[in-house]
Amino acid sequence: MKKKIAVLMIFAFIFLSAQSIASLAEKISADDDAYLGDENAEITIIEFVDYQCLFCRRFYTQTFPQLVQNYVNTNEVKFVVRDFPLRFHPSAQVSSEATECAKEQGKFWDMHNKIFDEQNEQGQETIQFTKEDVKNWAAEIGLDTTRFNECLDSNRYKTEVEKDSKDGTVYGVQGTPHFFITKGGLTKEIVGSQYYSEFEKVINELKISDEDEPESNEYTFTVENKVFKLKIVKESEEGPMFVITGTDGFLSKAYVKDKTNNIFKAEWYYGTKSYNIVIDIERERLTVEPVGWVTEPQLPTYPIPQEEDDKPTCSGCEYDNQCFSVGLRIADIEGSSYCDKDGNIKLQKADDEQCQNDFECVSNSCGNGICQNFNERIEGIEEELREQRSILQRILDFFSRLFGSE
Repeated sequence: MKKKIAVLMIFAFIFLSAQSIASLAEKISADDDAYLGDENAEITIIEFVDYQCLFCRRFYTQTFPQLVQNYVNTNEVKFVVRDFPLRFHPSAQVSSEATECAKEQGKFWDMHNKIFDEQNEQGQETIQFTKEDVKNWAAEIGLDTTRFNECLDSNRYKTEVEKDSKDGTVYGVQGTPHFFITKGGLTKEIVGSQYYSEFEKVINELKISDEDEPESNEYTFTVENKVFKLKIVKESEEGPMFVITGTDGFLSKAYVKDKTNNIFKAEWYYGTKSYNIVIDIERERLTVEPVGWVTEPQLPTYPIPQEEDDKPTCSGCEYDNQCFSVGLRIADIEGSSYCDKDGNIKLQKADDEQCQNDFECVSNSCGNGICQNFNERIEGIEEELREQRSILQRILDFFSRLFGSE
């Protein structure tokens, strides 16, 4: 190669609403859980669900039907459901076990849909229901109730549900619904009940194919503990064209050309961070310097949808030029605040106020739909015990003096 050093402009994907996490792709698993669609579909969506979760129900009602119609039924996407019952939803565990019992009779999705539909009929808030309700629903969808009830009463799938929850915790799931969208070695996350357009955007990004890339030589570099592969894709009169890929998901593809004097200018990608990278192929070294956000990207190769603005979208709360994820507590705002699902920063709730998630409460403890301060309760119990011990001691002292005086 004639040119040993080139200055390249590289784009790193930085998505705040659906962040690319290639390192997760190796461990995110669909396990043996129920799914819709083609088993061998190129893209897989894995949902971690709580059947008593209001936001899971909202996703089921508003977004799920469009995903099924446009992607699952066309065999482009495989949709997998895994369990993540939250401890403050008393009917979540039995609901998860019920869907597994229904799966034995080939009616997982009937039970899945029935649980959400029944709650929708009762109202828009969090609905309370019992195991007996679930058994009645099983009869209504045509299950063999003797088999189903025996399965449910024996907690046959308790361990299976707990395994899903443990896996979800390992993957970073903290609430529901939580989605992992995978294709090959790439995984993206969507947190919360997002609009269909958010899923559509992520799926379209993953559908971009590498099939048209020419074969190339590869050189590997490590910078700041990140590994990059340099591919010499094409050489022309203008100079070589490069592709940089990052195995940790920090850097993704960028096509660049020599313009003048070894200066390479990137020609595509929206909503990304740009970097100047100086590559010394002979010494296998490179240096990275961030430049800023790309403003008017163009795409000569792939049909990437254009954004209306030049900054990444925030699916949580924007404050002081930062994006906070849903449920994050924000310390530098006056008062005890958190980011809610609608993108608003709200004050945390006092004890005994209604809640759905721990992060809504000043005490950071939501139990049975109410903010609870367990520390104060423990202190109160301890104080009561101290008072009782004091009374008992006074009684003992009295009798001691009484009998001692005789």
